[in-house]
Amino acid sequence: MKTPEIAICLSGGGYRAATFHLGTLSYLHHLHLDNGDNFLNIVNTMSTISGGTITGLWCMMSLCKGIDEDEAFKNLYQILIAEDIPVTALKEFVQNQKTVHSLIKQMAEVYDEKFFKGECFKLFLDNIDKVHVHHFSANGTDFSNGLAFRYQATQEIKNAGKGSRHGIIGNYQNQIPEKIATQIRLAEILATSSCFPGGFEPLIFPTDFKLATKKENQEYIAATTPIGLMDGGIVDNQGVGPITLAEKQMELDNKNSSNGNSIDLIIISDVASPYMAPYEYKPANIFTKLSLKKLTHLGYGLTTLLCMATIITAIFGSAFWTGVLFALSCISIIHSGVIRYIIYRVNKGLDATPLSKCKNEVKHVTLNSVINLVKSRVSCMLILANSVFLKHIRRLTYSTIYKDDKWKNRRIMNAIYELRDHEKWEEYAKSGTLPKNLIPSNAIQKNSRKAANMATTLWFTDKDKASGTPEAIIAAGQYNICWNLLVYIKKLKESIENTNETHQLILKCEQQLLDDWEKFQKNPMWLFNDQMK
Repeated sequence: MKTPEIAICLSGGGYRAATFHLGTLSYLHHLHLDNGDNFLNIVNTMSTISGGTITGLWCMMSLCKGIDEDEAFKNLYQILIAEDIPVTALKEFVQNQKTVHSLIKQMAEVYDEKFFKGECFKLFLDNIDKVHVHHFSANGTDFSNGLAFRYQATQEIKNAGKGSRHGIIGNYQNQIPEKIATQIRLAEILATSSCFPGGFEPLIFPTDFKLATKKENQEYIAATTPIGLMDGGIVDNQGVGPITLAEKQMELDNKNSSNGNSIDLIIISDVASPYMAPYEYKPANIFTKLSLKKLTHLGYGLTTLLCMATIITAIFGSAFWTGVLFALSCISIIHSGVIRYIIYRVNKGLDATPLSKCKNEVKHVTLNSVINLVKSRVSCMLILANSVFLKHIRRLTYSTIYKDDKWKNRRIMNAIYELRDHEKWEEYAKSGTLPKNLIPSNAIQKNSRKAANMATTLWFTDKDKASGTPEAIIAAGQYNICWNLLVYIKKLKESIENTNETHQLILKCEQQLLDDWEKFQKNPMWLFNDQMK
């Protein structure tokens, strides 16, 4: 029988992603195959992004160290709800400003303290041929070349070219030698993968990494051009790219793979959404009559009045009020000088543009208009970066899998929002294509709303914890993958095209999936209560 090859992608999305993927993996560990093994043990390829990298690194670290997976899941859950990572990092950053130049570098230290305790990538590279996950990639973005940057640990590919038999660490433009890669801390990998724009500055390789402080690495450091590394979600927030790359690598040693596929099934565990709120613009309505020119005249007038008042008070008043007015006069003079300098810089800037003929008009632009111009541009840039670009890239990513016939019957999307109300399952239920027993109960719909509505953050607030949001998200990961596997089995029964022995193994899981789904329908939290408490 062919050795099963199942891949899983753990998308980005902060703590919402980390806990949803924790739920997904914990259910796959709970699900047993016909041969008595658990489903998670046939997941051989893993790709992680941002928040998903928290869960992926933790589970891979535990696997390499031989820690029981149930214990590993519980421990990660406890850390996620107990530790306030950003607050700790900010406090330590303030204390260490003289030696630490960036917040993301401080975050790496906190990640190391709270999650990884000094473990390095060497742990993965030394054990990748011994554990069931034989292709692993935690992903970032190379800000010097606009490319994916992969911390990749791969079993030996015998037919690959010399120097890439264990995969390339980094990318073709910036390839990290294995000797150096072994020293990269898991905390620094997580910092790279979760370094989202707007929240953090890039993490610089190699100078921001601890390996740069070691004497034996100085020759490498001197010869290496530093590069900025950021969140992997910038180029692929679902992490599908490394899976397709892993398949190409496997095919080099697997010429007889059916239909050109080495991977039998790819599970895309995703907390991103195709939806976005419509753009709304609410202009400010302050300082509507105060232009730069009026502000200048106001400053000159106020300065004149204060100077005159200071002189009069010096002659006829007390020393105290003379001092107060003198101080205010100085402030006013400085204010007027600043405004005058701004006008000078604006005029100088306009000289080099077609707007040089509009200098007088620019002086009459009100502060209200300036505020609104800046506000609208900043809000648009944030929407572009955090929604439009990410959703467009998401569509392109899914297209590589869903528009390629080689992946037919070999793909599952496991999305956090799928089972809340007003989603596509309602259309399928009305059309009769979704069996009645797979229609999610009101309890599941309610829990899915709570899980999907959490914002993308690297923390759980006290309100989140009080309302049971972390637990709701883990449960969503558990029952979502159960439901998606049942839907997948239904499709396999309708068409066995492009399938093999691995899919027959999955078909035999149906009864346990049905039994578990019935329990989830009544109580979405039942497996969470069994596993995590």
